[in-house]
Amino acid sequence: MNENLQHNPEKPAVLVFHLSEFFQTYGISIANLSQTVYDSPFYIYDRSFKDRDLKFVDEKPINDEDCDAGFAILKAIWNEYVGKAKTPGFSRVFKIMTDLDTDDFYIESRYGFVPGYDMDSAIATITQQNFEVIRWDEFWNQDSEE
Repeated sequence: MNENLQHNPEKPAVLVFHLSEFFQTYGISIANLSQTVYDSPFYIYDRSFKDRDLKFVDEKPINDEDCDAGFAILKAIWNEYVGKAKTPGFSRVFKIMTDLDTDDFYIESRYGFVPGYDMDSAIATITQQNFEVIRWDEFWNQDSEE
């Protein structure tokens, strides 16, 4: 496997995207979604980095309705699309683990979105915290070598 595509515990990778990228990929739209949620950078990364939580100190407070909507969308994106991805980029971001009791495979994620940030400032903040940023198109790129 290409070293660049492996899960790196020293510099974990974070999938970063706008909802517009997700909507365009899958031809989906959501009615009555607030502009705050729509414009926020979204991120998903592997939960195995328990001691490596992303921090966004300039995040703008939002109302409960927008917060709930953003996390509901993220949960659906993770469960229905990203968590089931069979792309070379998947192994850069997520680590597949085995349940020792059942031998079942599982993947756990952390996700969130950052109101008040634009994509450039979110990426800068993530990289300053020693994370690697994987953009939406790069994650889904089937032409990467595995």
